[in-house]
Amino acid sequence: MILLLFWAGIQTVWLGQPSPGSALLGFLTGSAGFLFLAILGRGALGMGDVKLAGAIGALFGFPDALYALFWGVMLGGVAALYLLIARKAGLKSAFAYAPYLAAGAWILAMLGLWA
Repeated sequence: MILLLFWAGIQTVWLGQPSPGSALLGFLTGSAGFLFLAILGRGALGMGDVKLAGAIGALFGFPDALYALFWGVMLGGVAALYLLIARKAGLKSAFAYAPYLAAGAWILAMLGLWA
């Protein structure tokens, strides 16, 4: 899935949106930011999340990728907070973050911010 999303990012560059430099910067920003969080959080984020953030960055380019990742982080945070409050999960529970990152990218695309 991540390779397909990354390939879609390359395809959009060929179509002119985003520019190659913007796509590369989006890829580097997304993957480096999430890699930093994965290292800092000592396993709180998996490498799949890092790769997905990079692929979203390549797809949307910089700075639009930051908006998509912001929405994904917010949605994931709300879902995690709900699980904690409802006592369905604890602080050490595993939490799948990729669906929320994908939803953040979908929100950005649907809001039309990706011009």
